[in-house]
Amino acid sequence: MFIAHNEDNSGDPFVELHKVPRIKHSQGEKQGFVFSKDSIEEISETNGYLWITGAKYNEEQYLNEWGVALTSNASRSKVLDGAGKIEHNLRRIVIERAHSAREAVKIAGSLVEKYGYASSGRVYTIADPGEAWVFEVANGKHWIAHRVPDDEVVIIPNYYVIDKFDANDSANYLSSPEIIQYAVDNGWYDPKNNNPFNFRRAYCRADKLDGIHNIARKWVALNLLSEKQFKLYDEFPFSF
Repeated sequence: MFIAHNEDNSGDPFVELHKVPRIKHSQGEKQGFVFSKDSIEEISETNGYLWITGAKYNEEQYLNEWGVALTSNASRSKVLDGAGKIEHNLRRIVIERAHSAREAVKIAGSLVEKYGYASSGRVYTIADPGEAWVFEVANGKHWIAHRVPDDEVVIIPNYYVIDKFDANDSANYLSSPEIIQYAVDNGWYDPKNNNPFNFRRAYCRADKLDGIHNIARKWVALNLLSEKQFKLYDEFPFSF
């Protein structure tokens, strides 16, 4: 598995590499959330991990002792009233507790369902030596994850990339239970038109999905790496 990530956050740039050892916690000890007054009870012992941070902690990468790697890209969803409580701590909690990429996805999903995601949306890339997942979250308690097919590549700009979803295929797809119904209730998806549910189209904010700043960089990367050549406004695939 190979993950590459670049960042263009503004401000005074810096990069720091931290080696965080396993940490033992006493019963009842809690980890406070960065952007809210809520907290979560610590587990008895966390994983050791490498933590790379830059751009004043807006951008972070992790790799833990079990080979679980995590990075992320901002996105924007159509959800405006999710009332979420967790955001920044999600990536840290996952890397402290997960022993595989699949377990990391399930931990992240349970955190989102319990506390709700505080910002508009985000795309997390999670991998271990055996498999990789894309985990996408929208404000509130809405999330979806898609396993990257073996020997395929996913390119992620600052918008959601998961399109197809098969609720019956838990080996390759996972999600919060209401992910389709919430889109139906808000008029973002109509199952009566016989089109398959497309998370990217249903949940992503139009100015991000249709923004040339996102389209162009994905288009260039696709045409550099893919055998098929795409036109600028083609419907790009999840992976190839």
